[in-house]
Amino acid sequence: MSNQLTNTRMFSEAFSGRQGELLDKIILAGSRSKDDAKMRKNTYRKVHERYDELREAIKSFSSYADTDLLANQYFNATISGTAKSFAGYLSIERDMDQPNALLHYIDVYDITNSQTVLPNVGPENIANYRNALTLGPTATGTHSANQPYSLSFGTQLMPGTVNITFTVNSVQYIITDNKLGGLTAAPGVLTADAYSSSSTSVNYTTGAVNFTLTLATSATTSDSYIALATQNQTNVANVNRFKLLQKDILASAFPEILVGEMDFVSLAAMQKSLGINAAEVITSKLTELYTKVINKAMVDTVVSQDTGNPVVIDMTASNYLDYQSTIAKFSAFMNNVDQSLAIKSVKGTKATAYVCGSDVVTTFRKTSILGGNTWVDSPTDYINDLVGFYNGIPVLEHTDIQAQTGYAVHKTKDGNLAPLLRGIYLPLTSTPNIGNYANPAQLSMGLYYSECTTGIVPQLQQSFTLTNLSTGN
Repeated sequence: MSNQLTNTRMFSEAFSGRQGELLDKIILAGSRSKDDAKMRKNTYRKVHERYDELREAIKSFSSYADTDLLANQYFNATISGTAKSFAGYLSIERDMDQPNALLHYIDVYDITNSQTVLPNVGPENIANYRNALTLGPTATGTHSANQPYSLSFGTQLMPGTVNITFTVNSVQYIITDNKLGGLTAAPGVLTADAYSSSSTSVNYTTGAVNFTLTLATSATTSDSYIALATQNQTNVANVNRFKLLQKDILASAFPEILVGEMDFVSLAAMQKSLGINAAEVITSKLTELYTKVINKAMVDTVVSQDTGNPVVIDMTASNYLDYQSTIAKFSAFMNNVDQSLAIKSVKGTKATAYVCGSDVVTTFRKTSILGGNTWVDSPTDYINDLVGFYNGIPVLEHTDIQAQTGYAVHKTKDGNLAPLLRGIYLPLTSTPNIGNYANPAQLSMGLYYSECTTGIVPQLQQSFTLTNLSTGN
Protein backbone atom coordinates (compact mmCIF):
# COMPACT_ATOMS: atom_id res chain seq x y z
CA MET A 1 0.00 0.00 0.00
CA SER A 2 2.97 2.35 0.05
CA ASN A 3 3.40 5.07 -2.52
CA GLN A 4 5.25 3.59 -5.48
CA LEU A 5 3.92 5.61 -8.42
CA THR A 6 4.46 9.31 -7.97
CA ASN A 7 4.88 10.66 -11.48
CA THR A 8 2.06 11.98 -13.59
CA ARG A 9 1.83 9.92 -16.77
CA MET A 10 -0.60 8.97 -19.50
CA PHE A 11 -3.17 6.28 -18.74
CA SER A 12 -1.87 3.98 -21.46
CA GLU A 13 1.51 3.81 -19.71
CA ALA A 14 -0.08 2.73 -16.42
CA PHE A 15 -1.85 -0.32 -17.82
CA SER A 16 1.02 -1.89 -19.72
CA GLY A 17 4.50 -3.25 -19.16
CA ARG A 18 6.28 -2.88 -15.89
CA GLN A 19 4.06 -0.05 -14.71
CA GLY A 20 1.03 -2.24 -15.32
CA GLU A 21 2.51 -5.02 -13.19
CA LEU A 22 3.26 -2.56 -10.41
CA LEU A 23 -0.26 -1.17 -10.63
CA ASP A 24 -1.70 -4.68 -10.31
CA LYS A 25 0.24 -5.23 -7.09
CA ILE A 26 -0.90 -1.93 -5.60
CA ILE A 27 -4.56 -2.57 -6.44
CA LEU A 28 -4.41 -6.09 -5.00
CA ALA A 29 -2.82 -4.83 -1.78
CA GLY A 30 -5.85 -2.61 -1.12
CA SER A 31 -8.53 -5.07 -2.26
CA ARG A 32 -10.64 -7.77 -0.65
CA SER A 33 -9.49 -10.52 -3.04
CA LYS A 34 -8.06 -11.15 -6.50
CA ASP A 35 -11.59 -11.02 -7.95
CA ASP A 36 -12.20 -7.68 -6.23
CA ALA A 37 -8.87 -6.32 -7.53
CA LYS A 38 -9.69 -7.42 -11.07
CA MET A 39 -13.08 -5.74 -10.90
CA ARG A 40 -11.58 -2.51 -9.57
CA LYS A 41 -8.93 -2.43 -12.30
CA ASN A 42 -11.61 -2.91 -14.97
CA THR A 43 -13.49 0.02 -13.46
CA TYR A 44 -10.40 2.21 -13.68
CA ARG A 45 -9.80 1.13 -17.26
CA LYS A 46 -13.34 2.15 -18.26
CA VAL A 47 -12.94 5.51 -16.55
CA HIS A 48 -9.64 6.09 -18.30
CA GLU A 49 -11.19 5.29 -21.67
CA ARG A 50 -13.77 7.97 -20.95
CA TYR A 51 -10.90 10.36 -20.30
CA ASP A 52 -9.59 9.70 -23.82
CA GLU A 53 -13.03 10.61 -25.18
CA LEU A 54 -12.92 13.81 -23.14
CA ARG A 55 -9.50 14.69 -24.49
CA GLU A 56 -10.77 14.48 -28.06
CA ALA A 57 -13.82 16.57 -27.18
CA ILE A 58 -11.69 19.29 -25.60
CA LYS A 59 -9.79 19.76 -28.85
CA SER A 60 -12.97 21.01 -30.49
CA PHE A 61 -13.40 23.99 -28.18
CA SER A 62 -10.13 24.54 -26.34
CA SER A 63 -7.14 26.64 -27.31
CA TYR A 64 -5.02 23.81 -25.97
CA ALA A 65 -5.97 21.62 -28.92
CA ASP A 66 -2.44 20.30 -29.33
CA THR A 67 -1.75 19.80 -25.65
CA ASP A 68 -2.56 16.37 -24.21
CA LEU A 69 -4.21 16.44 -20.84
CA LEU A 70 -2.30 14.38 -18.35
CA ALA A 71 -3.99 12.37 -15.63
CA ASN A 72 -2.81 10.59 -12.58
CA GLN A 73 -3.10 7.07 -13.88
CA TYR A 74 -4.29 5.48 -10.66
CA PHE A 75 -6.26 7.96 -8.68
CA ASN A 76 -6.94 5.60 -5.83
CA ALA A 77 -4.81 3.92 -3.19
CA THR A 78 -1.28 5.31 -2.96
CA ILE A 79 -0.14 6.83 -6.19
CA SER A 80 0.80 10.27 -4.96
CA GLY A 81 1.79 11.65 -1.60
CA THR A 82 1.74 9.67 1.62
CA ALA A 83 -2.01 9.19 2.12
CA LYS A 84 -3.54 5.82 1.36
CA SER A 85 -7.06 5.38 0.04
CA PHE A 86 -9.80 3.69 2.06
CA ALA A 87 -11.81 2.92 -1.08
CA GLY A 88 -10.73 -0.69 -1.46
CA TYR A 89 -11.82 -1.52 2.08
CA LEU A 90 -15.05 0.46 2.51
CA SER A 91 -16.62 0.67 -0.95
CA ILE A 92 -17.37 -0.95 -4.23
CA GLU A 93 -16.13 1.14 -7.15
CA ARG A 94 -18.11 1.51 -10.33
CA ASP A 95 -17.64 3.35 -13.60
CA MET A 96 -20.41 5.87 -14.35
CA ASP A 97 -21.57 6.34 -17.96
CA GLN A 98 -23.35 9.56 -16.96
CA PRO A 99 -23.01 11.99 -14.03
CA ASN A 100 -26.26 10.51 -12.69
CA ALA A 101 -26.22 6.72 -12.63
CA LEU A 102 -28.26 3.92 -11.10
CA LEU A 103 -26.88 0.98 -9.16
CA HIS A 104 -29.26 -1.94 -9.59
CA TYR A 105 -29.99 -4.76 -7.18
CA ILE A 106 -32.64 -7.47 -6.92
CA ASP A 107 -34.87 -8.68 -4.09
CA VAL A 108 -37.06 -11.79 -4.11
CA TYR A 109 -40.66 -10.72 -3.43
CA ASP A 110 -43.61 -12.81 -2.16
CA ILE A 111 -46.63 -11.98 -4.34
CA THR A 112 -49.12 -13.70 -2.05
CA ASN A 113 -48.09 -12.03 1.23
CA SER A 114 -46.77 -8.78 -0.28
CA GLN A 115 -43.41 -8.89 1.44
CA THR A 116 -39.73 -9.19 0.59
CA VAL A 117 -38.58 -12.74 1.25
CA LEU A 118 -34.91 -12.67 0.20
CA PRO A 119 -33.61 -9.10 0.30
CA ASN A 120 -30.31 -8.36 -1.37
CA VAL A 121 -28.95 -7.67 2.11
CA GLY A 122 -30.69 -7.89 5.44
CA PRO A 123 -32.92 -10.24 7.46
CA GLU A 124 -34.79 -12.82 5.42
CA ASN A 125 -38.47 -13.78 5.79
CA ILE A 126 -38.50 -17.51 5.14
CA ALA A 127 -40.41 -18.82 8.16
CA ASN A 128 -43.74 -19.57 6.44
CA TYR A 129 -42.81 -21.25 3.18
CA ARG A 130 -42.85 -24.89 4.16
CA ASN A 131 -46.09 -26.83 4.31
CA ALA A 132 -45.96 -27.23 8.10
CA LEU A 133 -48.94 -25.59 9.82
CA THR A 134 -49.34 -24.68 13.49
CA LEU A 135 -52.29 -23.48 15.56
CA GLY A 136 -51.64 -22.30 19.08
CA PRO A 137 -50.54 -22.73 21.72
CA THR A 138 -54.07 -21.74 22.79
CA ALA A 139 -55.63 -21.78 26.25
CA THR A 140 -58.22 -24.54 26.59
CA GLY A 141 -60.60 -22.48 28.67
CA THR A 142 -62.67 -24.04 31.42
CA HIS A 143 -64.38 -27.26 30.45
CA SER A 144 -66.14 -30.19 31.91
CA ALA A 145 -66.89 -33.61 30.47
CA ASN A 146 -68.09 -33.69 26.84
CA GLN A 147 -66.51 -30.34 25.99
CA PRO A 148 -66.68 -29.66 22.18
CA TYR A 149 -63.80 -28.04 20.28
CA SER A 150 -63.68 -26.62 16.75
CA LEU A 151 -60.33 -25.81 15.12
CA SER A 152 -59.60 -24.60 11.60
CA PHE A 153 -56.30 -24.55 9.74
CA GLY A 154 -58.00 -22.66 6.90
CA THR A 155 -56.42 -24.67 4.10
CA GLN A 156 -56.27 -28.18 2.63
CA LEU A 157 -54.55 -30.78 4.79
CA MET A 158 -52.55 -33.91 4.05
CA PRO A 159 -54.28 -36.96 5.60
CA GLY A 160 -52.40 -38.50 8.50
CA THR A 161 -50.64 -35.28 9.54
CA VAL A 162 -53.03 -33.80 12.13
CA ASN A 163 -51.50 -33.83 15.61
CA ILE A 164 -53.16 -32.08 18.57
CA THR A 165 -51.50 -31.98 21.98
CA PHE A 166 -53.64 -31.07 25.00
CA THR A 167 -51.94 -30.20 28.27
CA VAL A 168 -54.38 -30.51 31.17
CA ASN A 169 -53.14 -30.30 34.75
CA SER A 170 -49.57 -30.82 33.42
CA VAL A 171 -50.60 -34.08 31.71
CA GLN A 172 -50.34 -34.29 27.91
CA TYR A 173 -52.96 -36.00 25.74
CA ILE A 174 -52.16 -36.62 22.06
CA ILE A 175 -54.86 -36.67 19.37
CA THR A 176 -54.07 -37.67 15.77
CA ASP A 177 -56.11 -38.31 12.61
CA ASN A 178 -56.53 -41.73 11.05
CA LYS A 179 -56.14 -40.54 7.40
CA LEU A 180 -59.89 -41.22 6.87
CA GLY A 181 -61.33 -38.20 8.64
CA GLY A 182 -61.53 -39.69 12.11
CA LEU A 183 -59.39 -39.01 15.20
CA THR A 184 -57.58 -41.35 17.55
CA ALA A 185 -56.41 -40.92 21.13
CA ALA A 186 -56.02 -42.87 24.33
CA PRO A 187 -59.24 -44.33 25.80
CA GLY A 188 -61.38 -41.80 27.63
CA VAL A 189 -60.04 -38.73 25.81
CA LEU A 190 -62.56 -38.43 22.94
CA THR A 191 -66.18 -39.43 22.40
CA ALA A 192 -66.71 -42.76 20.66
CA ASP A 193 -67.92 -41.25 17.36
CA ALA A 194 -64.54 -39.58 16.82
CA TYR A 195 -62.95 -43.00 16.39
CA SER A 196 -65.45 -44.20 13.79
CA SER A 197 -64.16 -44.93 10.26
CA SER A 198 -67.06 -42.84 8.98
CA SER A 199 -66.26 -39.92 11.23
CA THR A 200 -66.02 -36.44 9.70
CA SER A 201 -64.04 -35.00 12.59
CA VAL A 202 -61.39 -33.82 10.10
CA ASN A 203 -62.31 -32.07 6.85
CA TYR A 204 -59.14 -32.34 4.75
CA THR A 205 -60.49 -29.90 2.14
CA THR A 206 -61.32 -26.98 4.45
CA GLY A 207 -58.88 -27.74 7.26
CA ALA A 208 -61.65 -27.87 9.90
CA VAL A 209 -61.21 -30.19 12.89
CA ASN A 210 -64.14 -30.86 15.28
CA PHE A 211 -64.23 -33.16 18.29
CA THR A 212 -65.51 -33.50 21.85
CA LEU A 213 -63.10 -33.87 24.75
CA THR A 214 -64.42 -36.25 27.41
CA LEU A 215 -61.76 -35.76 30.06
CA ALA A 216 -63.38 -35.64 33.45
CA THR A 217 -60.60 -33.50 34.85
CA SER A 218 -61.50 -29.80 34.78
CA ALA A 219 -59.10 -27.50 32.90
CA THR A 220 -57.21 -24.74 34.65
CA THR A 221 -56.14 -21.35 33.30
CA SER A 222 -52.66 -22.68 32.63
CA ASP A 223 -53.92 -25.52 30.40
CA SER A 224 -53.50 -25.24 26.62
CA TYR A 225 -53.39 -27.08 23.34
CA ILE A 226 -51.31 -26.84 20.17
CA ALA A 227 -52.35 -28.29 16.82
CA LEU A 228 -50.00 -29.29 13.99
CA ALA A 229 -50.72 -30.40 10.42
CA THR A 230 -49.19 -30.43 6.94
CA GLN A 231 -50.67 -28.38 4.13
CA ASN A 232 -51.59 -30.13 0.88
CA GLN A 233 -49.90 -27.54 -1.33
CA THR A 234 -50.45 -29.51 -4.55
CA ASN A 235 -54.13 -28.56 -4.55
CA VAL A 236 -53.89 -25.04 -3.09
CA ALA A 237 -53.97 -22.05 -5.43
CA ASN A 238 -52.04 -18.80 -4.88
CA VAL A 239 -49.47 -20.25 -2.52
CA ASN A 240 -45.70 -19.61 -2.42
CA ARG A 241 -45.60 -17.33 -5.47
CA PHE A 242 -42.49 -15.19 -5.90
CA LYS A 243 -41.03 -12.70 -8.34
CA LEU A 244 -37.84 -10.71 -8.75
CA LEU A 245 -38.14 -7.08 -7.75
CA GLN A 246 -35.53 -4.74 -9.22
CA LYS A 247 -34.55 -1.74 -7.13
CA ASP A 248 -32.14 1.10 -7.80
CA ILE A 249 -29.84 3.43 -5.90
CA LEU A 250 -29.14 6.83 -7.48
CA ALA A 251 -25.54 8.01 -7.54
CA SER A 252 -24.77 11.59 -8.65
CA ALA A 253 -21.24 12.77 -9.47
CA PHE A 254 -20.32 16.44 -9.51
CA PRO A 255 -17.18 18.08 -10.95
CA GLU A 256 -14.62 19.36 -8.46
CA ILE A 257 -11.31 21.12 -9.02
CA LEU A 258 -8.14 21.76 -7.02
CA VAL A 259 -6.07 24.70 -8.28
CA GLY A 260 -2.36 25.22 -7.63
CA GLU A 261 -0.81 28.65 -8.18
CA MET A 262 2.90 29.43 -8.75
CA ASP A 263 5.18 32.16 -9.98
CA PHE A 264 8.45 31.93 -11.86
CA VAL A 265 10.41 33.73 -9.14
CA SER A 266 9.41 31.19 -6.49
CA LEU A 267 9.96 28.31 -8.91
CA ALA A 268 13.48 29.51 -9.64
CA ALA A 269 14.24 30.12 -5.95
CA MET A 270 13.07 26.64 -4.92
CA GLN A 271 14.98 25.05 -7.75
CA LYS A 272 18.18 26.86 -6.74
CA SER A 273 17.94 26.59 -2.95
CA LEU A 274 16.14 23.25 -2.51
CA GLY A 275 16.88 21.53 -5.77
CA ILE A 276 13.21 20.67 -6.32
CA ASN A 277 10.74 21.29 -9.08
CA ALA A 278 7.95 23.23 -7.36
CA ALA A 279 5.50 22.49 -10.16
CA GLU A 280 5.90 18.75 -9.64
CA VAL A 281 5.68 19.13 -5.87
CA ILE A 282 2.41 21.07 -5.94
CA THR A 283 0.92 18.54 -8.37
CA SER A 284 1.89 15.73 -6.01
CA LYS A 285 0.52 17.59 -2.98
CA LEU A 286 -2.80 18.35 -4.67
CA THR A 287 -3.12 14.69 -5.62
CA GLU A 288 -2.45 13.79 -2.01
CA LEU A 289 -5.12 16.29 -0.96
CA TYR A 290 -7.53 14.62 -3.37
CA THR A 291 -6.95 11.22 -1.76
CA LYS A 292 -7.50 12.70 1.70
CA VAL A 293 -10.71 14.43 0.59
CA ILE A 294 -12.07 11.15 -0.82
CA ASN A 295 -11.13 9.30 2.38
CA LYS A 296 -12.91 11.92 4.47
CA ALA A 297 -16.02 11.64 2.31
CA MET A 298 -16.07 7.87 2.85
CA VAL A 299 -15.58 8.10 6.61
CA ASP A 300 -18.26 10.81 6.89
CA THR A 301 -20.68 8.59 4.97
CA VAL A 302 -19.98 5.57 7.18
CA VAL A 303 -20.64 7.70 10.28
CA SER A 304 -23.78 9.37 8.90
CA GLN A 305 -25.46 6.16 7.74
CA ASP A 306 -24.83 4.27 10.98
CA THR A 307 -28.12 2.83 12.23
CA GLY A 308 -27.17 2.96 15.92
CA ASN A 309 -27.26 0.11 18.45
CA PRO A 310 -23.49 -0.10 18.89
CA VAL A 311 -21.82 -2.99 20.66
CA VAL A 312 -20.65 -1.51 23.97
CA ILE A 313 -17.35 -2.80 25.37
CA ASP A 314 -16.75 -1.94 29.03
CA MET A 315 -13.01 -1.47 29.51
CA THR A 316 -13.08 -0.98 33.29
CA ALA A 317 -9.63 -2.12 34.38
CA SER A 318 -10.67 -2.84 37.98
CA ASN A 319 -12.68 -5.85 36.84
CA TYR A 320 -9.45 -7.82 36.48
CA LEU A 321 -6.31 -8.37 38.50
CA ASP A 322 -4.02 -8.11 35.48
CA TYR A 323 -3.81 -5.73 32.53
CA GLN A 324 -3.75 -8.44 29.86
CA SER A 325 -7.23 -9.63 30.82
CA THR A 326 -8.71 -6.23 29.96
CA ILE A 327 -7.17 -6.39 26.49
CA ALA A 328 -8.30 -10.00 26.12
CA LYS A 329 -11.86 -8.87 26.91
CA PHE A 330 -11.66 -6.30 24.11
CA SER A 331 -10.46 -8.99 21.72
CA ALA A 332 -13.24 -11.34 22.82
CA PHE A 333 -15.88 -8.66 22.24
CA MET A 334 -14.84 -8.40 18.60
CA ASN A 335 -16.78 -11.67 18.24
CA ASN A 336 -19.85 -9.84 19.54
CA VAL A 337 -19.27 -7.19 16.90
CA ASP A 338 -19.08 -9.86 14.18
CA GLN A 339 -22.25 -11.52 15.43
CA SER A 340 -24.17 -8.22 15.48
CA LEU A 341 -22.96 -7.54 11.94
CA ALA A 342 -24.07 -11.00 10.83
CA ILE A 343 -27.56 -10.65 12.34
CA LYS A 344 -28.03 -7.25 10.73
CA SER A 345 -26.77 -8.10 7.26
CA VAL A 346 -27.19 -11.90 7.00
CA LYS A 347 -24.50 -11.92 4.26
CA GLY A 348 -21.76 -10.05 6.09
CA THR A 349 -20.92 -12.60 8.76
CA LYS A 350 -17.54 -11.16 9.72
CA ALA A 351 -15.73 -7.85 9.55
CA THR A 352 -13.34 -7.46 6.63
CA ALA A 353 -12.04 -4.07 7.85
CA TYR A 354 -12.28 -1.76 10.83
CA VAL A 355 -12.29 2.05 10.59
CA CYS A 356 -11.81 3.60 14.01
CA GLY A 357 -11.05 6.58 16.18
CA SER A 358 -7.73 7.02 17.94
CA ASP A 359 -8.49 5.28 21.25
CA VAL A 360 -9.91 2.22 19.51
CA VAL A 361 -6.86 2.01 17.26
CA THR A 362 -4.59 2.24 20.32
CA THR A 363 -6.52 -0.62 21.93
CA PHE A 364 -6.20 -2.71 18.79
CA ARG A 365 -2.44 -2.13 18.87
CA LYS A 366 -2.31 -3.30 22.48
CA THR A 367 -3.67 -6.71 21.47
CA SER A 368 -0.08 -7.50 20.45
CA ILE A 369 0.49 -8.51 24.10
CA LEU A 370 -1.85 -11.46 23.53
CA GLY A 371 0.83 -13.10 21.40
CA GLY A 372 0.79 -14.76 18.04
CA ASN A 373 -0.11 -12.57 15.09
CA THR A 374 -3.06 -10.91 16.81
CA TRP A 375 -1.68 -7.51 15.79
CA VAL A 376 0.69 -6.71 12.92
CA ASP A 377 1.77 -3.11 12.34
CA SER A 378 1.60 -1.54 8.90
CA PRO A 379 4.14 1.13 7.87
CA THR A 380 2.42 4.50 8.09
CA ASP A 381 3.36 8.02 7.03
CA TYR A 382 0.13 9.75 7.98
CA ILE A 383 -2.32 9.56 10.88
CA ASN A 384 -5.42 8.82 8.78
CA ASP A 385 -4.08 5.61 7.33
CA LEU A 386 -4.01 1.83 7.31
CA VAL A 387 -2.30 1.33 10.67
CA GLY A 388 -2.15 -2.45 10.90
CA PHE A 389 -3.94 -5.78 10.86
CA TYR A 390 -5.94 -7.31 13.70
CA ASN A 391 -6.07 -11.08 13.16
CA GLY A 392 -5.38 -10.37 9.50
CA ILE A 393 -8.18 -7.77 9.22
CA PRO A 394 -7.15 -4.24 8.10
CA VAL A 395 -7.55 -1.50 10.71
CA LEU A 396 -7.93 2.08 9.42
CA GLU A 397 -7.62 5.18 11.59
CA HIS A 398 -9.36 8.49 10.93
CA THR A 399 -9.49 11.55 13.15
CA ASP A 400 -13.05 12.41 12.05
CA ILE A 401 -14.32 9.40 14.02
CA GLN A 402 -14.85 9.85 17.75
CA ALA A 403 -11.85 8.53 19.66
CA GLN A 404 -13.67 5.67 21.41
CA THR A 405 -15.81 4.60 18.44
CA GLY A 406 -15.12 2.07 15.74
CA TYR A 407 -16.96 0.59 12.77
CA ALA A 408 -16.67 -2.97 11.56
CA VAL A 409 -17.44 -3.17 7.85
CA HIS A 410 -17.91 -6.09 5.51
CA LYS A 411 -17.05 -6.11 1.82
CA THR A 412 -17.92 -9.31 -0.02
CA LYS A 413 -15.05 -11.32 -1.42
CA ASP A 414 -16.22 -10.83 -5.01
CA GLY A 415 -16.24 -7.05 -4.55
CA ASN A 416 -19.95 -6.68 -5.36
CA LEU A 417 -21.23 -5.46 -2.00
CA ALA A 418 -19.90 -3.02 0.59
CA PRO A 419 -21.35 -0.28 2.83
CA LEU A 420 -20.40 2.42 0.29
CA LEU A 421 -20.44 3.01 -3.45
CA ARG A 422 -17.69 5.04 -5.07
CA GLY A 423 -19.00 6.10 -8.45
CA ILE A 424 -16.37 7.50 -10.84
CA TYR A 425 -17.40 9.56 -13.85
CA LEU A 426 -14.12 11.33 -14.67
CA PRO A 427 -10.70 10.50 -13.17
CA LEU A 428 -8.33 12.91 -11.49
CA THR A 429 -6.90 14.92 -14.39
CA SER A 430 -4.13 17.52 -14.58
CA THR A 431 -4.73 20.60 -16.70
CA PRO A 432 -1.86 22.32 -18.53
CA ASN A 433 -0.03 25.20 -16.86
CA ILE A 434 -1.85 28.45 -17.61
CA GLY A 435 -0.23 31.90 -17.54
CA ASN A 436 -1.67 35.15 -16.22
CA TYR A 437 -1.70 37.79 -18.96
CA ALA A 438 -1.87 40.57 -16.36
CA ASN A 439 1.24 39.19 -14.65
CA PRO A 440 3.37 37.02 -16.95
CA ALA A 441 5.45 35.78 -13.98
CA GLN A 442 2.43 33.93 -12.58
CA LEU A 443 0.99 30.60 -13.69
CA SER A 444 -1.42 28.01 -12.34
CA MET A 445 -2.43 24.41 -12.89
CA GLY A 446 -5.41 22.42 -11.76
CA LEU A 447 -6.60 18.92 -10.95
CA TYR A 448 -10.21 18.16 -11.66
CA TYR A 449 -12.36 15.08 -11.23
CA SER A 450 -16.00 14.03 -11.06
CA GLU A 451 -17.07 11.26 -8.73
CA CYS A 452 -19.33 10.53 -5.77
CA THR A 453 -19.41 8.60 -2.51
CA THR A 454 -22.82 7.19 -1.61
CA GLY A 455 -23.96 4.98 1.25
CA ILE A 456 -25.75 1.95 -0.17
CA VAL A 457 -25.79 -0.90 2.39
CA PRO A 458 -25.69 0.32 6.01
CA GLN A 459 -26.44 -3.26 7.09
CA LEU A 460 -22.84 -4.13 6.17
CA GLN A 461 -21.39 -2.03 8.97
CA GLN A 462 -21.62 -2.34 12.75
CA SER A 463 -20.51 0.32 15.22
CA PHE A 464 -18.91 -0.39 18.58
CA THR A 465 -17.80 1.87 21.42
CA LEU A 466 -15.40 1.61 24.33
CA THR A 467 -16.61 2.81 27.73
CA ASN A 468 -14.75 3.46 30.98
CA LEU A 469 -11.49 3.67 29.07
CA SER A 470 -9.18 5.31 31.59
CA THR A 471 -5.61 6.38 30.97
CA GLY A 472 -4.56 3.16 32.65
CA ASN A 473 -6.12 1.13 29.86
